[in-house]
Amino acid sequence: MKKILAISTFSLALFLNMMSASAYVDTNPDETSGDAVTISGFQKADGTVELSWTKYIGTDFSGYKVVHSTTVQEPVYPDNGYLTYITDVNTLKYVHTGVKEGKNYYRICTLTSSSTLCGNTITIESDASLEEEVEVVADEYSDDPSIEITLTAVKNEDNTKTNLNWSKYEEGDLKWYKIVRSATNKVPYYPNDGYIGVNSYANETSFVDEEPLGGTNNYRVCVITTANKRGCSNVVTLNFQLVGEMPFTNYFPDMKDHWAREYANVLASKGIVKGIDGQFMPDRNVLRSEALKMIMYAYEHEGDNCDASLFTDMKAGDWFCTVATKAKIMGIIAGSDGKLLPTRNITRAEAVKILIETRGDKMAMVSVNPFTDVNKDAWYAKYVYHAKRLGLVTGMDGKFYPDKYITRAELAKIISISLDKEVSE
Repeated sequence: MKKILAISTFSLALFLNMMSASAYVDTNPDETSGDAVTISGFQKADGTVELSWTKYIGTDFSGYKVVHSTTVQEPVYPDNGYLTYITDVNTLKYVHTGVKEGKNYYRICTLTSSSTLCGNTITIESDASLEEEVEVVADEYSDDPSIEITLTAVKNEDNTKTNLNWSKYEEGDLKWYKIVRSATNKVPYYPNDGYIGVNSYANETSFVDEEPLGGTNNYRVCVITTANKRGCSNVVTLNFQLVGEMPFTNYFPDMKDHWAREYANVLASKGIVKGIDGQFMPDRNVLRSEALKMIMYAYEHEGDNCDASLFTDMKAGDWFCTVATKAKIMGIIAGSDGKLLPTRNITRAEAVKILIETRGDKMAMVSVNPFTDVNKDAWYAKYVYHAKRLGLVTGMDGKFYPDKYITRAELAKIISISLDKEVSE
């Protein structure tokens, strides 16, 4: 039987890494707290790892980040990325299917309105052969084929919302109707695909999706009983088409009233971004690998081949390998001491540099400081100066803040505007 090898306590770390002339400083360090949840897990017979954790108790919950690493013994978010983002405080399980042979380190980081709380770390050693039988823990909900409900879903008159109706569950043990939606899973169910709405009264058999996704929307309603029995309806798939470059409605529910809504929609309509679990997360910092992919995809430089030897911290199986290979060959990126540093947040100066290099513009000599905090002799000055001339960046109070991490909203804006600007010859 596979065993959890180690449980380590959390230690606060400040990561300082140099890229070009810029310093990486973790401006959103995780914090220890009595409210940090505790994770446990085991490897199942099929090679996957099932994780479970205690529930966060608090009124400021934003989401759980399931963090994983095969190299960092105490991984943290955002430095080490994450496997999935869960916004339902009651969802306390996750199955990791992409488990690699060897040591796998897992941790749950809870995002609140003011901080990131990371709990203990578990280490699970994966054996690719899995010759030994392992314990299997049952799902929290068990499927009951006798539970049958029928779902219908139609667009409203102006194609901006979805009206859902389903047949009533007639038994007296209803706990919830969970309304589920997925853009990728053709047969979604709760809790794996989360939920966009919940009704707890048997007679409430309708729901309006105010913010359907641009593109495919797979809808389903799952009945959960007081005995944790589960029965799900048929699946109804609706597609919300585009008018020109813009969707009838938001691509991302969390962008409804955000200043960068149009920029995010433009990138989504072109297939440059897909969001994270259906959300755009505009105020989240952008990793170096994510920024590189967004910019390269915007200019149709997806890359065909992966040469993992170009960077010492890149592997053949990494999702960003092909685009990083293309960028390296084109001379857009050089790396730092042979490293790509894909899981580090990217600064505003670095993002602008990659964007201008990808555009292939000819740049004028810099004779004056572009901003009060950008000296004309700085390595990134010519890129910032050119971006300012194009109207991609405007700064704030005369400053550019070159070493500040760029957010997803900010990067979406400069990419979107850049696509409307001709490349200078």
